[in-house]
Amino acid sequence: MVNISKTKRNFIALNTLFAILSGAAGAVILHIALPGHYFGGYPFIPVYFYIFGLFSIYMFDACRRHAPQKLSLLYLAMKMIKMILSLILLLIYCLAVREEAKAFLLTFISFYLLYLIYETWFFFSFEVNLKRKKKNKNKNETVEAVKELANKMEFGRICTLSIEEHDKMIGFLSQLTHVIAVSLMNTHDNAHLVEYTGDSFRDLTRIAKINEDLWTELFIMNKDILLDEINQFIDSISHFRDSLEQEDTQEMKRLFIQSTKRRDKFNKTDAKKR
Repeated sequence: MVNISKTKRNFIALNTLFAILSGAAGAVILHIALPGHYFGGYPFIPVYFYIFGLFSIYMFDACRRHAPQKLSLLYLAMKMIKMILSLILLLIYCLAVREEAKAFLLTFISFYLLYLIYETWFFFSFEVNLKRKKKNKNKNETVEAVKELANKMEFGRICTLSIEEHDKMIGFLSQLTHVIAVSLMNTHDNAHLVEYTGDSFRDLTRIAKINEDLWTELFIMNKDILLDEINQFIDSISHFRDSLEQEDTQEMKRLFIQSTKRRDKFNKTDAKKR
């Protein structure tokens, strides 16, 4: 459950700041921008809305702890109570102090609208944050459940990746390798080479036997990342071709040594799994 006490503290702090700033701004406007319009009952207005704001947050706090399913109903009820109470106060003041009735009425309505906007923003933001936290909580619970299932199935290694990290990883380790295997098999009509094929060719092209419907859809879904990986592979193989064409033996040897070292890391990982 969200930390409502923290939310209450935030609301009280913002409500206090808003009351001070709006009250001071209103006084300045009435004294300077509208000279002669300041009235004795003005301080009552920001104080009234400030106190009602405190009352509201304490009511919401109690409702969230004891009956969270009724929060929406309470929100509507508090708006109705505020409107009725405000009308009563307006009526009483305007009848009691008739000479200030117009100024009081216009100022009160202005504050009412300001606080309506402020409180709507605050509670809307609160609900958005609450839903996001619940979503993240459900997401984390789902991840943990999948991890537990993987452990029971005795998976060797379990990693948690973001969607972007997963797509990038799959684009290189799985999809690009399938593209290479398919392209290699389609380079020549090589059926006559079957009887001469060794393990290297069979290992490299094993995944070329592929489900065309499934993998077409998977490639399209990860198109941008896969295209980037293909372009990088084209650059790499073009560099090797240029080295061969120029008979740059030193560069070819460097590439062989680099690939051997990188492949050794996979062998060490495989050994750890066993």
